[in-house]
Amino acid sequence: MIKAIIFDIGGVYIQDNFNDFFRYFNETDLSLVHKVYLGLRKVNPDVSSLVKKLKKKYRVAALSNTLSYFAELNKKRNLYKEFDNYILSSDVGCLKPQKKIYELMLNKLKLKPEECVFIDNIYIFLPSAKKLGMKTIYFRNARQVEKELKSIGVKF
Repeated sequence: MIKAIIFDIGGVYIQDNFNDFFRYFNETDLSLVHKVYLGLRKVNPDVSSLVKKLKKKYRVAALSNTLSYFAELNKKRNLYKEFDNYILSSDVGCLKPQKKIYELMLNKLKLKPEECVFIDNIYIFLPSAKKLGMKTIYFRNARQVEKELKSIGVKF
């Protein structure tokens, strides 16, 4: 039985215009980098709505590869407030698709792999989670994810 849904952040929970961001990344003015990052990295309203619906019956978590600078910006803007738990690679010293980061999430949730679904927009991050026993969904859009969640027994 599914008890938790784990979302990636960049490209899933956050609408990803990250390629546009890198045009500004060579700027020496960090305040400009900060402003551009926050302007381009907006929460996907469809995914946010999905997270809120899922929270009524399931635990919802976030698992993201990120640099500490961006992790701090996102913490300051309360980006992770909708999630029951979250793990950021910069906080734990390992990255997706390393097995350890998925195990850390399972330990934090106190759940077995088969009780979790992991959703990511980068396909190469899915096999490690699947090998552990998690169900996985390759993210394209919120509607597709909702449909796939329903197909594996997740109730809304």
